[in-house]
Amino acid sequence: FLANNNSIFSSASARLLSTYIEIFKTDTFLAKISADSGTKYTVGQIKGMVTYTSLNQTEVLQVSVLCQDKIDARQICELILDNAQ
Repeated sequence: FLANNNSIFSSASARLLSTYIEIFKTDTFLAKISADSGTKYTVGQIKGMVTYTSLNQTEVLQVSVLCQDKIDARQICELILDNAQ
């Protein structure tokens, strides 16, 4: 019975993480990131730079930003994390 409860919890957690990832991919969320960053990047450009993954198939969300400017990449990543709270 306990294993069954853990499966339910794990399944619910996985769905919740997937929901958060979808929210973080929305134009509305990324428009805020774009505006707050003060960079030249559009919503579409930021969307192409950012990837979200489940770390080691857990409920821990990994956010990666691939950008030629490491300062911009860090700023965008930090803004995503700050706005995710």
